[in-house]
Amino acid sequence: MSAVREAIDAADSAYGYRPSIALNSILLALFTVALIASSAQTIIYRSWWIIPLIIGLIFEVSGYAARVYATSKLERLFLKDPFLAQLVLLVIAPALFSAVNYTVLGFLVDRGGKQSSALGGHHGLFTIIFVTCDVISLV
Repeated sequence: MSAVREAIDAADSAYGYRPSIALNSILLALFTVALIASSAQTIIYRSWWIIPLIIGLIFEVSGYAARVYATSKLERLFLKDPFLAQLVLLVIAPALFSAVNYTVLGFLVDRGGKQSSALGGHHGLFTIIFVTCDVISLV
């Protein structure tokens, strides 16, 4: 198949272009390494509040695996299942990363004193407020 015909076919796919298999493979590998390292550290240090990060990394790895699968052959670009899988997983994952950031923010406010925050209160308050906002924005 000619490169021109391949480009035209890829433009008609759900992506609107042909995603780079090399870049997506690199991202898949990096997120896999991050998942393994974060999982090991969570278990070793018993930092169970990091579990949303691990779930987010699982979503990232799964999303990029679906994207690599879809881009590895031209005819797979037109399959809806891999496209929808990567779309949903790669959109939800950053919200889980944010949940961990909000938890860390709450811990920092606890350390710095309640007066260092406009919200005051317990560190769980940050997580509740911001995660609720993330869920609303995703819906």
